[in-house]
Parts: sequence; structure tokens; C-alpha cells
Amino acid sequence: MSTSRPFAIEEITVALGENVINIAQDLPSFAPAIEKTGIQVVHETSGSAADLAVKAVSEMRTRRPEQIDNLGALILVSQSHSMHLPSMAFEVQDRCKLPNEILAIDLNQGCSGFVQSLQFAVSLVEDFKNILVVCADNYRSKLDKSDRSTNAVFSDAATATLVSDRNALEIIGNCHFSDGSGRALLFQSISKSQNDGFLHMSGSDVWMFTKRIVYNQIMQTLQKSNVLPSEVGEFYLHQASDLVLKDLKKKLGPDANVPVEMKLIGNTVSSTIPILLEHRLAKLSHQISVFSGFGVGLSASSLVIRPTTDLG
Repeated sequence: MSTSRPFAIEEITVALGENVINIAQDLPSFAPAIEKTGIQVVHETSGSAADLAVKAVSEMRTRRPEQIDNLGALILVSQSHSMHLPSMAFEVQDRCKLPNEILAIDLNQGCSGFVQSLQFAVSLVEDFKNILVVCADNYRSKLDKSDRSTNAVFSDAATATLVSDRNALEIIGNCHFSDGSGRALLFQSISKSQNDGFLHMSGSDVWMFTKRIVYNQIMQTLQKSNVLPSEVGEFYLHQASDLVLKDLKKKLGPDANVPVEMKLIGNTVSSTIPILLEHRLAKLSHQISVFSGFGVGLSASSLVIRPTTDLG
């Protein structure tokens, strides 16, 4: 039985950091990490996360002008705020000339952020009709340039995902996990008192978290949805690294379809799943899909989504 209102993902737009960094050529001392990460290229912006968000939203306006002019809500997912207040959603609303009569809110979340914001958007879609979920981060501005575990992984990017109340999809199962005791494994402090203010990631510990939690959560979500793994068309998983995705795919089984889109893009935090979906949206109408995001928090969120029409 559906746990949500019918909805549709109408369009996704992407803005990558304008500076392309080839790790082997430009960061040769970090090249050994490529074998584990599967990431050859990362993207860096000289601007802010809000600048990237504006690019993604502006492209969405070009493609979907009527729905943007009739927008009901803006949910902005980021951990790269340039000011404590107001929220980044208000900056994007103003710079993109979005309607004033909208709900504009921030969600301070990382790699689980898209899945969580989609859950929120779907719960609101009956009232707000057209909702824009914007994920934007410039993690590279947070990095210690000597830290291989982060510099060979993260990219700057933003995505805009237009969610509408059109009867096309439904969420039939969801599971969420939050463990603040692991917050020190992936963090950035406001002051420079911890790790000199740079982002810290204990890669091996975060990987062990994904091994311990994520597969079991996906299976639990499928069980709640009365769906077998073999019935899933594609598993859209957060693009953390090649090591993480190979481990999850092995557990899901040799026939599991797990798209990978990070070799020339990098880990774009909350934007990884929208980037996966950008050119695959049509598939959602013909299959059962799993979305799973995991990371900062520590957190993990998984959804099972199916078309409202009979797959029969």
C-alpha cells in the first residue's frame, strides 16, 4: 500500500563546478586513491554553493517556465552556507526571482539529503502542487589540500529537481536511520578549533557504517513494501565511492542494476542521486526503483518508489 500522495519528478537540472580537476594529472600524489574511489575527475567552483544553485534553478526556469512561475515550495539541501542566516533558500528565491508566495526552507543535510527532501516534498505536494528540491554544496572549499581522503573524492555541484502533484509515482516504503554518536567521523566545525576548520572524514569508519547499516536498511524498506530485490528495476545509490558501491552491489546480488555516475563527476554529496536520475527519469515510469542516501550524521535514508500505473 502506498505511504504517500501520487507525485512526479518532472525534470532535473545540474550545475557542476566550472573548474575541472583531473586527479592523475593535476593531483598526482592523490592518484593512488583512484583505484578505490573510481573517481578520475572532480569539479571545483570559484563561487559559492548558492551560485551553483542559482545556475541549476535558472536552467530549470528555462525548461519549465510555467511550473516555476507557479511554484509552491522551495526545499534547499546544503551544508555549505556562506552565512548563518537567513537560510540559503531565501537567497536563491531572490536571485532567481521565484514567487514570493512560496514556502522556502533549508534542510541542513549531506549525502542523505536528497532522499529525505524528496520524502518531505511528496508529503507536501498535495497542497503546494509544484515543489523545487535544490541540492547545492561546494565541499571543496572546506578541504585541507593535503588530505587525500577528501580531495580525491568530493566535487562541487548543484541540482534542481522539480516535483509535481501529477499522478505518476508513489512511495510505497521508507526507512530512515540517524546516529549522532558518529558525527565526529564526518564533520566540519564552525570555528578553527577542530581540524583547523577543514572537513574531516574518517573514510574507513564511514565505510564500515555503510557496510553495517545501508544494505540492511534497503532490505528492510523492500520488506515493508512487499517487494523482492529481483523486482527492482534499478537501485539509485549515493555515489560515495567505487569501493562502497561494489560492496553494496555484491550484497544486493549479481542481477542487481546499480547505475554508477561518478568517474568523471566525483562525489557531489546530496546531488549524486539527482545526477544519476537526470537522464533516467523515463525509467521510473516503467519499474520499481530504490533510492538510498547515506553519510553525514551519520545517517541513511531509503525509499521504494513505483509507478502508479500497473506494471503488469
